[in-house]
Amino acid sequence: MDTQMQVSYVDMAGVQETFADFVRQVAVKDKVMRIELCATRIDEPVSQETQVAKAYTVARIVLPIPTALALLEHLSLNIAELEKQGVVKRTIPTPEVALSH
Repeated sequence: MDTQMQVSYVDMAGVQETFADFVRQVAVKDKVMRIELCATRIDEPVSQETQVAKAYTVARIVLPIPTALALLEHLSLNIAELEKQGVVKRTIPTPEVALSH
């Protein structure tokens, strides 16, 4: 016997947005996807030629695989729209930048 669940959306106005400028890690284990997002903060310059920065973890998101797939679908649709508008151009990664797991 399958039980159906009815879910209603509740907007939590107090939840703040978090800025991240890169994805540090994505891992799949135990039927969930873990995503670690980071933001870069630039330190005071060491010299005129050298600048140092630190990457700080700003969010760790854990998604069940169906939710990760839904996120992929939403992102794919948004990227396709941005491509259509000419805002981004998809490129095929070279072996040097290709991700491996």
